Amino acid sequence: MSFKPLNAASAVLAAALLSGCVMSHHAPMAGANSAHFVHEASVGSNFEIMSSRLALRKSHDSNVRSFAKMMIKDHTGASADLRNAVAQSNVNPAEFSKMLDGEEQAKLNELKGLNGAAFDEAYINDQRAAHSDAVRLFRNYNANGRSESLHRFAASTLPTLEMHERHAYSLQP
Repeated sequence: MSFKPLNAASAVLAAALLSGCVMSHHAPMAGANSAHFVHEASVGSNFEIMSSRLALRKSHDSNVRSFAKMMIKDHTGASADLRNAVAQSNVNPAEFSKMLDGEEQAKLNELKGLNGAAFDEAYINDQRAAHSDAVRLFRNYNANGRSESLHRFAASTLPTLEMHERHAYSLQP
C-alpha cells in the first residue's frame, strides 16, 4: 500500500497547523497525525454512543430512536475496530479515549436538560455536526494517514460515517 505525499498547498497548511497559526480543537490535522486521529475518532464515537443512549431514554420519535439504535450498534463496533487498529500501530494506546472532551461533555450535558421536540432537534443537530466532523477527519486520514492499520480502519469506516451523515440530515427535527 502506498500513501500520497503532501502537495505544496497541503504542506503549507500542515506547517501553519503545526506552528499553531491555524488550530481548531476538532479540525483534522493536515499530514494526518495518527495520535490526533485516534483521539478525535474515539472521542467522537464516544459522544455518538452516549448521546444516542440518552436519545433512547428521552425521545419518543420512532425515527430518532431507530437512528440512535443504529449509532450505538455501529459506533460500538467501530470503537472496537479502532482499538484493534491502534494495537497494530505505533500509536500510544492512551490516545484511545473512553471519555469525552470538554466540548462533547458540554453538548451531552445540554442534551440531558432537554425533553420532547427540543431534545430531538438538539440531538439531530449534534449528530449532523458530529458526523460532518467525523467524515472530514476520516477522509483526511484516509488520504494522508501514516499508520497502515489506522489507514485501513479509516478507509473501511468512512462509507458508514458518510451513510450516517446522510441519514442524520434526512431526519426532521
